[in-house]
Amino acid sequence: MRRLRRTPVDRDRRRTHGRLSYANVASTLALVLAIGGGTAWAATHHYRITSTSQIRPKVLKKLHGAKGAKGAKGAKGKAGAAGAKGANGSNGATGATGVTGATGPAGIVGVVSGTSSDVSTSNVQQTVVSATAAKAGNQLVIAQLDARLASGTATFPCSLVNVTSAPGSNLDPQSTSLPTGDTWITLEGVVPASAGDDVTVACTGQATGLTVHSGTITLIPTG
Repeated sequence: MRRLRRTPVDRDRRRTHGRLSYANVASTLALVLAIGGGTAWAATHHYRITSTSQIRPKVLKKLHGAKGAKGAKGAKGKAGAAGAKGANGSNGATGATGVTGATGPAGIVGVVSGTSSDVSTSNVQQTVVSATAAKAGNQLVIAQLDARLASGTATFPCSLVNVTSAPGSNLDPQSTSLPTGDTWITLEGVVPASAGDDVTVACTGQATGLTVHSGTITLIPTG
């Protein structure tokens, strides 16, 4: 029987596989330390990592990937549409009737007034405004005239007169000196009258173009 002889190559290969090198020992030790160290395990079994607690923190830190870039800011949402207008509320209950106020004093019975406008005057005494007495007795008469003179100056005498019962009985006679333009004249006095008497303001014009632009007279019974 022929004996096989090993070649130099076979002897070198056996020598290499059967010898522990420094690199082999160092890599094996690093793997043991990375997975917790000090744990014996068989060469025929694979080590399975089932939890991150089996890996040292500093090694686990190196296994983390780089931090991702910050995401873009989302677009602002569009405002919602306005809601529909609500229905009108029902009317509230009617409030209670307020307390009736006190009755005012009774007015004077028989007060009457008269007015006139744009009355031309002459050198003869004439009525420029009048009112008719509503009841008999003394009448407090208040009259106002707006005398208007077109140009120059003039004297304008006026009086209060009861032309029905006592014609020519002038009361509160006034003679006013008028310049060009408008002049206000006021007459006051108590005139006796019967119901239906006409009480007037009678005036005499002393210049051409003299008019009573407006006049008022009020009769107030006094008793």
